Amino acid sequence: MAAVQPVTANAGPTSLAQPVISVHLVTTDTPAAQGNGQCFCKPNVCSRTCSVCKDGYNNLERTNFFGCQGCQCDIGGSIGLTCDDRTGRCQCRKNVEGLKCNQPKRNHYFPDLHHLKFEIEDGTMMDGRPVRFNYNPLEFEAFSWRGYAQMSSIQPRVVVAFNVSSPDLFHVVFRYVNRGTTDVKGRVSVLEEGKHVLCSNCSDQSKQIIFAPGSEPSFVTVPQNSFVEPFVLNPGTWSIIIEAQDILLDFLVLLPSAYYEAPVLQLKVTEACKYKPSPEEAKKNCLLYKYLSLDGFLSAPGVDGTCRSNNHLPRRCQSETLTPRHPPMAICSGNDINVQLKITVPRPSGYVLVVEYANEDESSQTLSISMNTPGRQTQQESIILYSCKYSFLCRGVAVDSKNRVAVFGLTTEGDVQFIADRANFFLYKVYLIPHEEFTMEYVEPKMHCISTHGTFSPDSGACIPSRFQTPSQSTVLKDGLASLEGLRGEESYLSVQKPVDRLEGPQQVENQPRTAVDNPELTRLDGSQNAVMYSTRVQTLGRYAFILHFYQPNHPTFPVQVYLNGGRIWQGEANATFCPHGFGCRGLMISENQIILDVTDNEVFITIKVPRGKTVWLDYVLVVPEASYSSNYLVEEPLDKSYDFISHCGANSFYIK
Repeated sequence: MAAVQPVTANAGPTSLAQPVISVHLVTTDTPAAQGNGQCFCKPNVCSRTCSVCKDGYNNLERTNFFGCQGCQCDIGGSIGLTCDDRTGRCQCRKNVEGLKCNQPKRNHYFPDLHHLKFEIEDGTMMDGRPVRFNYNPLEFEAFSWRGYAQMSSIQPRVVVAFNVSSPDLFHVVFRYVNRGTTDVKGRVSVLEEGKHVLCSNCSDQSKQIIFAPGSEPSFVTVPQNSFVEPFVLNPGTWSIIIEAQDILLDFLVLLPSAYYEAPVLQLKVTEACKYKPSPEEAKKNCLLYKYLSLDGFLSAPGVDGTCRSNNHLPRRCQSETLTPRHPPMAICSGNDINVQLKITVPRPSGYVLVVEYANEDESSQTLSISMNTPGRQTQQESIILYSCKYSFLCRGVAVDSKNRVAVFGLTTEGDVQFIADRANFFLYKVYLIPHEEFTMEYVEPKMHCISTHGTFSPDSGACIPSRFQTPSQSTVLKDGLASLEGLRGEESYLSVQKPVDRLEGPQQVENQPRTAVDNPELTRLDGSQNAVMYSTRVQTLGRYAFILHFYQPNHPTFPVQVYLNGGRIWQGEANATFCPHGFGCRGLMISENQIILDVTDNEVFITIKVPRGKTVWLDYVLVVPEASYSSNYLVEEPLDKSYDFISHCGANSFYIK
């Protein structure tokens, strides 16, 4: 990475009383700190000066809309999902190498799922004599090793010994041929070393098997359905006894539960969905994003603008619809670009300018902004349009020469011009937001759900369900009592109590958050029902955390008041962050700068109240013992890919060519 030159940024209107900090603008191009000294970072970037990639991300780039890209460490080859934030190098397991830990070291290889393979012809009969086997390729096509065992009335049982190094649950796979016309029933028994003579007494580790007929070699797995327990094997030497007749057996495979359940396949999805993915990206999972709505603010569509480029006369901007799911947008392409729009404002004030756009170039583009308004001098600012080929339009905000959010003083009309020596982007809308109402949350996309490239929200079925873990020993509070007034002071919980109105069923779907993917039963808190009280009884007195699971797609972040009576009374807050997530978000109750609170009475009452003019939908409250709490419970779990693996790779007993 090139050397970073810090740019000094004042902290806003009260800069005389605030410290001056260094924001790494050359690398990140993030707006400088204003007010509290914290720079506003791109979505995948963190630290006070926005100079560090978040865990699981690397390669901080100024041209990247999200700032950093995902590590994408190989799940099987890496230790964890994080990487070096500069090089992107993942931490590999023993004998694995490569940037993403997806290559074996020299003189090593990645075994297939059938590598715990044992040849039947290497086994013995019950009396210890070698197995009778044949090696005719016309009888058994493509047999392995020396041949295949002939199971018949002369040889109805064979024994195969093997060693187990670590305790696990196992399935057993057989490769066989049944040249008959009907199913052949058999039995498989697993015994510890030296006990095969007692097989008749070993029903716990003995299971039936059916060999279906067919002229070609096939695989069959024991147990043959999910209702039968797998084999339980501890470290040591074991024997498998196979009982069958009129079939040919090639080999058997031990499949540990890590193979047929694949619990390790937990994928951290990091990349945003693109509307024109490359062939290798087409089937990969990605993240769909949403913004806070700007519909209530002044705006002008790009297609209403006047465009001039390549020394041509100004004319109405031409438009293009990139995909059937995109709105018409103005084409702003060529040399000596000038795009002009006019917006009437209702009152003289300071306004922040936000642009909504798409940019199919790989590089970012910097535009000069010239703003004219009656009675004032022309104001010159700038804006950066990052590469944006996502399934959502990107937003950018105009900044001044010190990289602070620019405020345009307008009287009756704003005449804005975007100017560049060369540019190539698509302009959807230009917004003017009153300065006092602006927050950087309006230009920060938040995750809606996990999907696949080429999809858009809200496509039906576009979202893959997300999972939030419930801590052990925690209590889930779902039903509460509603209030029309909420808290009036520390001496009262609720004024008018009634059973909470829980929104469910298609008849009330319009009252659900518009971003909800499924149809959860939720408690809506707003001006008509602004508080809810939950009650429970804890078995053990002690210290607890209180987690709210909620939906909040309508507003910038605001605090909700949380009132806890558990013997000791706690008055606190929880942040209702902007949450367009299709499956909700989680937030913590904080009181007196603490998240773990003392509960000294078994009876616990929790009241939650929203401010006037705000709306939030509550799903439930988690009461979590201190010993069970982790910040990991506040975010969704990685995407479980085990089902995809099992359905695609397990169809033929996990044999992968």
